[in-house]
Amino acid sequence: MPKLTGYGNLFTNTSLDANFFKLPYGKEWIITETPGASSADKNSTMEKFWWLVMQKKSKLVVMFETKEEKGDAPTKDKMYFPLKKGEKLALNGLTLECLECQKDKNGLLYRKISGVFGKGKGGKKFTVTHYFFYNWDVRTTNIATRDLLICLLKTALSQKS
Repeated sequence: MPKLTGYGNLFTNTSLDANFFKLPYGKEWIITETPGASSADKNSTMEKFWWLVMQKKSKLVVMFETKEEKGDAPTKDKMYFPLKKGEKLALNGLTLECLECQKDKNGLLYRKISGVFGKGKGGKKFTVTHYFFYNWDVRTTNIATRDLLICLLKTALSQKS
């Protein structure tokens, strides 16, 4: 489980369900659930998720969201990133902006997202490439799914450390 550090009093606890997965050539993935908003019985994990991305200097995020309802984007209560180029999303102590939204060389849709924790010159900044797959049915295994995962793996392994 990753340990969040250097966040001051931004979070009430360091709890974030995630695990490290080591790949060849010094690559490391962090496997985690989709970040969620706060509710009566739990704290938001959205800001912690992005803090971990910044803390680990991640260059690439790949997110699979399970199928829940019709639509091609997360519902507002599950929105943890901006969808469209130029769009901003303000969370608790964090502002995210979608810098671009386009397809990569394998035809997969991605977003370049910048974030800043805090305000002014003292803000902690980061930029990451974000692949998001909505209405992902984990029970479906077929050639299209296999090919998509192969493309993602090739993309991830081609990223510089």
